[in-house]
Amino acid sequence: PLRKRKSVIRLNISEKENNLVIEVRDNGLGLGALTKNDNDKHESYGLGNIRKRIDQLSIIQNKKITFAIEQIVSKPDLQSWTVATIVIPVTD
Repeated sequence: PLRKRKSVIRLNISEKENNLVIEVRDNGLGLGALTKNDNDKHESYGLGNIRKRIDQLSIIQNKKITFAIEQIVSKPDLQSWTVATIVIPVTD
């Protein structure tokens, strides 16, 4: 399926409402490829490691750093994207 379209990874880093927002988008296989045996609770080792590292960084920095990952479909071309977002509070 992916061979029929151009592979794209987009990185966006911005500051919004006193937060550093890091967003990575890709049009690869998607989150559906992560599930094993139709078990929706499965999470890859890579995602688990990212979550652990963000939790550790939150403790070290004494800040609430968040990580979210979702599947979205853009309009009008109905392109499917996996979007991973990390939000880090910034202080002046």
